[in-house]
Amino acid sequence: MTNYGQIKINGQTVTARRLITPAERLVLSNVCPTIPHDLILQELQNIGLSFVSPMVFLKINSTSPEFSHILSFRRQIYVNPPNFNVPESIIINHEDTSYRIFLSLDNLTCCNCKKAGHKASNCSEQTFSNTPTSSQPLANQNPILNQIAPQEDNDQITLRQNEPTTSQILAPDNEKLNSNLRTNVTSNKRSASAILTFPPHPSDAISDNLFVTPQNITVPKKLKAMTPNSQMLQPVKQYIDDHKEFILNFNQLANLLDNVHGSPDAIIVVNEYTTDYPSLITMLESIHPLLQDRTIKTRCTKLKKKLAFIMFAAASLIINKILFEGTCLGK
Repeated sequence: MTNYGQIKINGQTVTARRLITPAERLVLSNVCPTIPHDLILQELQNIGLSFVSPMVFLKINSTSPEFSHILSFRRQIYVNPPNFNVPESIIINHEDTSYRIFLSLDNLTCCNCKKAGHKASNCSEQTFSNTPTSSQPLANQNPILNQIAPQEDNDQITLRQNEPTTSQILAPDNEKLNSNLRTNVTSNKRSASAILTFPPHPSDAISDNLFVTPQNITVPKKLKAMTPNSQMLQPVKQYIDDHKEFILNFNQLANLLDNVHGSPDAIIVVNEYTTDYPSLITMLESIHPLLQDRTIKTRCTKLKKKLAFIMFAAASLIINKILFEGTCLGK
């Protein structure tokens, strides 16, 4: 296009232009959604990229239509093919925070030579492994069999050399020939069967039944030692005994906390001891700073909150009833 991109028609020069503008897709990853497009485009222009399309968000790869509208931390933009190596990442400062954004061009990359522009199937730098093929004999691949094979051949040659003929078998001294044959066959070398023989596994002699039914062993759970409420309330026992104005004494308070703990309806249990909720709340607030065990302090706090909620609900009902009756009288 640069050298031959012009033609002359009737003395006028007509400049040609590309039918399709070449462009590459630039994908930006790890982009916080709060970063504006303009800030990223300015940084991309600083590294020498020119744009041919606006920047857009990329949605998540969801097959469900319910989540197809959710955007991801990735954006894309089409740029003119750069004549330099695009950096792998850039750093953008936004609202006193530094963000690292990763850049990647949407082009082919060979997984063999790690070069762009072609696939591994079309790569000219294919590497071939030197692994032995199946056509090679087994003895050449296994060094142990290479040592065994010559021994077997020597034994067979010795057998063939000392094998008696038919006339020797029919001779009167047949027993003498057979004794010589056994003597010559004996060799000092170990045979292949002796080398490849493995000792028996110890589990083979244990039992003939290979499928033994496993036994379920139940391990008893260790129960956590619970400290009685009366023991955890000992730091405030003298304080409760000295204040006779409290609604409950020491033993009643200990029993109340024992029965309320784990009860599905704590208010019913409280009503068995007292219905004066404000006095009980005052008592719990007075002894709470003097308690030392965290467990008993938590139980007192939970009981106090339940009582306060019941009092608030009851007051709300009374107020609504009064307002309702006032409205009816006004009509």
